[in-house]
Amino acid sequence: MQTFQGTIISAKTPKTVGVAINYSYKHPKYGKIIKRTTKLLAHNEMREIKEGDVVRVIKSRPYSKNKHFLVTEVLGEKVVENKTPEPKITLPEKKESVKSVRKSGQTKKR
Repeated sequence: MQTFQGTIISAKTPKTVGVAINYSYKHPKYGKIIKRTTKLLAHNEMREIKEGDVVRVIKSRPYSKNKHFLVTEVLGEKVVENKTPEPKITLPEKKESVKSVRKSGQTKKR
């Protein structure tokens, strides 16, 4: 049986959750590591699941047209880092512009 580990991205409908499964692979020709995400629908009998939880899903019989997976267990909650905004950087005041210097009597050499 195929089992996957993913994060709940949608828990709005009853008995159905959206699961995002992240994976990466190496490009066969260039060798670059490529990150991909697969989104799928899974049947959910547990009511305590919410968005952001990490769950394990297993391939099962078709529950509907697009729903072919079953949530088997909740592995934990996804840790969301609290990002603080960076302080604004103030730029120093501009010096006297070139145009104002030229107007004061200096001419451009040609």
